[in-house]
Amino acid sequence: MALFAAARRAATSTLPLLRPLAAAAARPQPRSMPFSSSAPLTKPAFDSELVRVIDNAIKDAEEESDDDQDRIQDKEITFYPKINDGKGSNAITLTRTYHGEDIELELSMDSLVTDNKPETVKVKFKNEERWSSDESEYEEVQLPPKSSIPLTVTISKGDRPILVFSCSAYPEEIVIDTLALMRPLEDKLDQTITYEVPDFDDLDERLQKALYKYLELRRITPTAVNLIQEYMISKGRGGYPLWLRKLKDFVSRNATQAGKQFASSSSGQLARIEVLVTVGCLLVGVLVLSNSRRRHDGGALLRLLVWGAFMFNYPVISYTIGLMQSSSIQNELFVVWACFLLLLLGTADTMTAFSFNDSSQQTRSMMNQALHVVYLLFLILYYKGQLRGTFLVSLFLLWSLSVVRLGLRVKAYLSTNRSRGLTKENQVVLDYIEHEPPSSTGVRSCKGNYDPETMKEYIYLVDGKEVEKVEFGQQVKQVAYGVPETVDVEKVWQCKGKLLKLSDGGGDRGVARRRDLCLSLALFKMLRLRFAVDHVGRFALPFQEGKSWDFVVKGLLADDQDLDRAYRVVEAELGFLFDFFYARYPSIKNSLAPDLAVYVAILTTSLFTLFSPDLLRYRPLRPGPGDGGDASNIIIHGFNLDLLVTRLVIVWYIFLESYQFFTFIFSDWHKVKMMCRYVRNESWHRALMEVPLKVLCHFSTITRYWKGTIGQYFLLDNIHPHWIKTFLSWFSIEAEALDSWLMTRSIRLTPEVSHAVLRELKNCDGNITDGRMWLYQKGIIDMDLDRDVLLGNPYANYILKWHIATSICDYGLSMENGATTTDDEFARNHEVAMNLSGYCAYLLAFQPELVQDNTYRSTSTVQGTLQNARDFLGGCKSHGEKYKKLIELGRSKIVMDHEMAQKSKDIIYSYDSDEEKVKKMIELDNSTSNDTVNVVRFLSQGASVAVYLVDRIEDTRERWKVLAAFWANLMLYISPSDRAVAHATRMATGGEFITILWALLTHAHVVDPLQSRGGNSGLHTQLEEEERRRPLIEEQEMELIKFAEESDDHDRVEEIPDNFPFKISDEKGFNSITLTRTYQGENIEVLVSMPSLVTGDEPDRENEADEDRNEDDQEEETQKAPKSSIPLTVTISKGEEGPSLEFICTAYPDEILIDALSVMPSESEEDEMITYEGPDFNDLDENLQRAFHKYLEMRGITPMATNFLHEYMINKDSREYLIWLRRLKDFVRN
Repeated sequence: MALFAAARRAATSTLPLLRPLAAAAARPQPRSMPFSSSAPLTKPAFDSELVRVIDNAIKDAEEESDDDQDRIQDKEITFYPKINDGKGSNAITLTRTYHGEDIELELSMDSLVTDNKPETVKVKFKNEERWSSDESEYEEVQLPPKSSIPLTVTISKGDRPILVFSCSAYPEEIVIDTLALMRPLEDKLDQTITYEVPDFDDLDERLQKALYKYLELRRITPTAVNLIQEYMISKGRGGYPLWLRKLKDFVSRNATQAGKQFASSSSGQLARIEVLVTVGCLLVGVLVLSNSRRRHDGGALLRLLVWGAFMFNYPVISYTIGLMQSSSIQNELFVVWACFLLLLLGTADTMTAFSFNDSSQQTRSMMNQALHVVYLLFLILYYKGQLRGTFLVSLFLLWSLSVVRLGLRVKAYLSTNRSRGLTKENQVVLDYIEHEPPSSTGVRSCKGNYDPETMKEYIYLVDGKEVEKVEFGQQVKQVAYGVPETVDVEKVWQCKGKLLKLSDGGGDRGVARRRDLCLSLALFKMLRLRFAVDHVGRFALPFQEGKSWDFVVKGLLADDQDLDRAYRVVEAELGFLFDFFYARYPSIKNSLAPDLAVYVAILTTSLFTLFSPDLLRYRPLRPGPGDGGDASNIIIHGFNLDLLVTRLVIVWYIFLESYQFFTFIFSDWHKVKMMCRYVRNESWHRALMEVPLKVLCHFSTITRYWKGTIGQYFLLDNIHPHWIKTFLSWFSIEAEALDSWLMTRSIRLTPEVSHAVLRELKNCDGNITDGRMWLYQKGIIDMDLDRDVLLGNPYANYILKWHIATSICDYGLSMENGATTTDDEFARNHEVAMNLSGYCAYLLAFQPELVQDNTYRSTSTVQGTLQNARDFLGGCKSHGEKYKKLIELGRSKIVMDHEMAQKSKDIIYSYDSDEEKVKKMIELDNSTSNDTVNVVRFLSQGASVAVYLVDRIEDTRERWKVLAAFWANLMLYISPSDRAVAHATRMATGGEFITILWALLTHAHVVDPLQSRGGNSGLHTQLEEEERRRPLIEEQEMELIKFAEESDDHDRVEEIPDNFPFKISDEKGFNSITLTRTYQGENIEVLVSMPSLVTGDEPDRENEADEDRNEDDQEEETQKAPKSSIPLTVTISKGEEGPSLEFICTAYPDEILIDALSVMPSESEEDEMITYEGPDFNDLDENLQRAFHKYLEMRGITPMATNFLHEYMINKDSREYLIWLRRLKDFVRN
């Protein structure tokens, strides 16, 4: 070929440089294809590899052709004006006219003509890569012979005979091989003259020279031929790629045809089925393994992956089974694959819904599983003749277990489906909370005795037995109070078992986590009420607002060193909510023992199938003489690929079954269920049960309950459109869906930010506001700014203005010397303010449904302000330029507002007619409508807020401290909403920080949006309302004080009985009195505290145990009338240096009880205090107890004296209360 001829010619012409390489090329090389595998290749595989090799050859040939074109581009064949060069042809024809002669040259690249005299050279090879100059080490090798090109020269003169030269053109000479005379083409006779031309070498030497000269005169010389040869080489290389492409098309057509034939063959069908089986298994695996990740991973790739698996697993597996049935291949493993695919579909039921709107998906899933069980039985019975015994028995057992498991799941579905949870279970929880028993303080008008740290009187339901009954003509389900089967958080906190009891020093952290997990489930049941407004009504807990607030602030947030506890509890609660809406979860009422038995049976049967002799020594069956179809297996290197697929499918089924079972075992649902049983059964309070339960609670299949990041969007940082958006705009493509990806970023929610929000929640004292009154009281904003910028703002406008102001303050940091950046407190406040500002802007722009505002208004406000910012700040190249321009805009806004306010005031006082006033006001507004300040409305208003911040808080550290507190408070302000569905929807894509705050504030009974529908009211309105309420508050306080003064109790003076032996020491402002006397050398001192009053007549139930009875006796309940009592502390000493005797007593109207007795050392003996404090007084001998009672009676501690003290202390309480009211009155008036 021409390419090879050119290479040889180039090698010959550069012999001195290429001799060693040519010698190396001449050495024998092994012949091997690029696919030189010892394994036999099929024809499709061979054709595919050949196409790849041709592609590489085309690439190399095109590169060489480009090099040749560069080399000869300056050379032109001008002496032959006409060149006939056909594309794709391997020859070239040149024509010219010379003195009436028509000369035609034809050169062909069909073959190479070589002489028989190759040149011999000597080379030395070293390591087969280098050569040496040592003559003694040379070897003789032969270079390829010189190459030539065949040349045909045709010379004609009109109708005369034609002279034809056949020549061989070498680089240095032209050799005439033959010479012939031919008749013209128009001659009808034979073209060749009859006389045979002698051989050219036989001609006379002079004639030969003359003929060579003849050709030379006609420009047929070695120089011309060499030039033409170079042109031909270039032409050959240009045609060579074309030829390779044609060859590729031919081979490709063969490969495509072979591929179609392979696809329609038995092996092709089997390969396609195996691929589909693998894809179906992978889809089910993705569905099972990736569903739980959705709660903490909001990535688009994961959502797409889960959505694809959720949508296509049923169609792919159904199509695969149908393809198996319609195939002509007889392969008994098809039935095994189909059955295990159906079993896998039954396994992948952990995900019941992809989005919140898939409300009926769980019902469809249960119906599909039932149909698959029926279809599985059909496959086993229909193909039982093709199955071996082991396969048939195993598949039938697995089908039976699938039926049992389907029954268990139907039972669980009926008790845990969404519809039942939102109606019946919600009503049960609501009734349990609202209808507290009379002993609970939640419905009392006075201050309750609840304790949010010990969860006393917090009856948040964890689990209980539902009792169905008819009450007042209504069939209701209720959970009974105070029965052992009912477990609420108060009972969990009071549990005496080691797993749930905290020691005095705080105890194990695991105890607190296990308690909080039970609390999270109880809170989930309460939060679920917000999703059932249509069923149970608006979420509200009557008379429990203060109790709920204290639960959050004084309970969850009680420890300042562990504020994250509130987040942990709420995150686990939202995990339960995620499972309720999007996953199958175990009922805490049902036992997992049946599921365990089914799992063990499935595992045993699957392992038996996997290691059965029929599968280990599997040999494919051959069709009988009367059978139709083909028996086909794919064998690679003697290995049965079908057998590998079968084993992988069974192993995958075992793995997914085990994964889901252990996921349920270590789920939070199962942990809470076991904790409830632990609370109910005191027999479980021993190491034999506590150790497994502790291990169970230690491990968890959930690493995170939500993504733990917050989105960040800064409007002023996006004034320059992204280049992708600019590119798409050329094609009029908006691509708004890309905005969230291009203009936002996610950052980790740091403890500094989350703790700042919780600290504001603790400090707000139950009054969450938008922060304006606080800023007004600190002198940062005034009435003018509130009137012109902040008055009547809905959530979106208010957030956007403060976001712009915060960004401007951040730009201002670039204008400072940077000294504040080394301050830790400043860095923390700056992080809090910027992160929360960016997050609130992100919510407005890309998650507006989570904020209680008009969704369209929120997004349109952000988009319009962004466009204004791009127009106004488009020329700014640095933050400093933006800062200067925006501060100037803010000052212009403030000046214009003052001028407009003055002009408006002039109009109001200058015109009498309301019509004229309105007309002038409209004219005034129209005159300024085109000003830059009004065109970029929200930008200028945000800039004016920034001016106030910069001018009135000159200290940068203090400014960012204020901004951090403001944004933390504003985050709380925008969190309450009635958009529960929006929050649940976002939980399927990783969750949001505002959802956690929304749930937390729900449990603090902050349920409704804090802003009115018309936007926030003005500061002047709030101040006027406060002024109007102040006289009313003072009047109520004065009436209360007057009523107390008019009461007879405080003026009543008790007459001291004649025989009362003590001296009374009563000081104002103290809630106790001191009695003193001397008795036979003893100093007696009695400290009397305020009495414990009982005003009700209801009996108080208490359990009394008679310890003198034998251990077979049980505690019995007795009823005693409630009694008022007064606490006494009696100290008896003999001299100043001796020890003293101290009695702790409780005095009732008819008796005095000694609660404790102790011997106290003197002051000089305090360092030598007796460590033994003595036995419990009730453990003393009865005679000794009676003696001590007589001992006190002799010293004046008698019921008569205590009854007098009781009346005296009641009167003192009234006097002290009056004194307190008068002080309060003075404080209010002043």
